[in-house]
Amino acid sequence: MTDNRTGNADATRGKHQIAFGVDVLRTRDGQDNHYQDNGVFNFDGRYSNDPLLDFLAGKMNSFSQSGQQLNDLVQTVFMAYVQDTYHVTPRLAANFGLRWEPLLPEHDRYNRGSTFSQAAFDAGQISSVYGHAPAGSLFYGDPGIPNGFTARRMNNLSPRLGLVYNPDGHAAPPSASEAPCSTARSAPSFRTAWSRRIRLWPAGHQHEQPV
Repeated sequence: MTDNRTGNADATRGKHQIAFGVDVLRTRDGQDNHYQDNGVFNFDGRYSNDPLLDFLAGKMNSFSQSGQQLNDLVQTVFMAYVQDTYHVTPRLAANFGLRWEPLLPEHDRYNRGSTFSQAAFDAGQISSVYGHAPAGSLFYGDPGIPNGFTARRMNNLSPRLGLVYNPDGHAAPPSASEAPCSTARSAPSFRTAWSRRIRLWPAGHQHEQPV
């Protein structure tokens, strides 16, 4: 689900043509993943040399099952700009502009998720939010861990300068030159930490429970 609001305005004052605007994008991505929550049974014939006979005898070689993987991700993307086109002479125009596009990472509405810190793992640090989590697994609420698991970047500024020269000052094709400086927006990744997965093997079982 996406909600987009945009506004732009411009005004001419003498030799200046000033324009500014904002663009606000609000996104929401709900995910209800049932991957392997009904269980996966594998029969490879290791007991009877025939997978079908193993199935009929109920002798499986492995079993996997996981709980639901739930995400409800939201993000606000905010962009704003201002620019001034200044007619220096009838033949020369200069364009100055500045764009602001802060990075506000997406996050789960219910603050689900986790991140891994190698430094915390090496130090044997345990989460203060979920004390049974393995060392190095940190969650929102632990010191220095935001709900998007990525730091905000509020200083993403992109200035630009453009020059347009028209040799005769009328309708002849102008010569243009510009020097923009932009920042790249990275798409954050999000991993759920709320699934529980069980694997059963002939020699025993393995229980994976992150929290």
